[in-house]
Amino acid sequence: MTSHVKQILGPTLGKDEQVILNHHTECPIVRHLLQSLEEEADAVREQLHTESVEFIDGFWERTKDLCKDLEQRGIQIDVAKFQQLMGKAIQDQNRARAYDKSKELKSLEKSVIDAVEEDGRIYPTITSESAVTGRITVNGPALQNLPSSVRKSIVPKASDNHLYYLDYKSMEPCVFAALSKDEFLIEDILSNDFYSVLASGLFNDADESEPSQYRDDIKTLFLATFMYGGDINYNIAKLKLPIQANQWDVLLKKYDVAHAYKSDIIQKKQCRSLIGTPYNFSRAEVNIFNRFIQSEAALIFKEVLLDLSELEQVQNFKMILPIHDAVLIEADSFDTANTVAVEMENSFNQIVDMNIAKVTVQTLTSGGDSDEQQ
Repeated sequence: MTSHVKQILGPTLGKDEQVILNHHTECPIVRHLLQSLEEEADAVREQLHTESVEFIDGFWERTKDLCKDLEQRGIQIDVAKFQQLMGKAIQDQNRARAYDKSKELKSLEKSVIDAVEEDGRIYPTITSESAVTGRITVNGPALQNLPSSVRKSIVPKASDNHLYYLDYKSMEPCVFAALSKDEFLIEDILSNDFYSVLASGLFNDADESEPSQYRDDIKTLFLATFMYGGDINYNIAKLKLPIQANQWDVLLKKYDVAHAYKSDIIQKKQCRSLIGTPYNFSRAEVNIFNRFIQSEAALIFKEVLLDLSELEQVQNFKMILPIHDAVLIEADSFDTANTVAVEMENSFNQIVDMNIAKVTVQTLTSGGDSDEQQ
């Protein structure tokens, strides 16, 4: 019964409620709280038309079947290459004195090696319901957390295939722009590199096609503050950016439609998902807009993967692993991978009714080099 609670109430759940849903117990108090959540989810479902309920249930059922299918495919790694690349990644973290990250990578390395079955493949648990935002997660081991350089140790099932990493550019800002219909935000996102455009606006770079040295920090600042309401002064100081808060405010002032859209959702504490699920955020203390945008991005991504599962029937490729807003595939050629990327763009655009999505294609060659980009 907890499954439909996550599907209906998902992004609105508080931390305590998440714990209750993810841990089975016979404690009477916990059972009572769980029953209350189930009754609340049922009440929301009763407000919907039968067609909406059937659509929502069908969407989640298809997503669950897809995750099960991806689990059963398994993932093969070149163990020697994996250990070599992971060892280098750990050394890099140690040199940067990022010892906590180094420790995490060592633990991940062990869990990956331990998970290799007799057939040489890993069969992780892939689910679309464990995260509060509905994002697809991979555990046992957490292969989504592999450093990008280490993904090259994954071996295609078909010997003639190559690995390709297909990733949405600025997915959550794209979702924000599409839902808010802010023309200025849409225009900047459609540029070659959204975050370089922002950096150019702050540092007056002569050529927007050349990312500023502050580009990655500007990305972090935009997501933390404009998207999710973090304190501007705090984040500027944390990132050690040579700008003032008022400069940032002036730069983003043109996105007033997007800001008004966000403020309206936060003030009303109510909105509706792209598949029709009504959300009431007044029921728990959460970061409302953060949860909402991430959950919508997750919904879009799952619908995209469902479309790709159909495309697999007519194109020579297979999905290997969903990685946040990206997917690792094996395919017979770059042209095929590019066809998959176009399908990802078209699927996203059709869902939001706007041509805004852009997917990059990275080739992971046997030599460990990245040689092609779209």
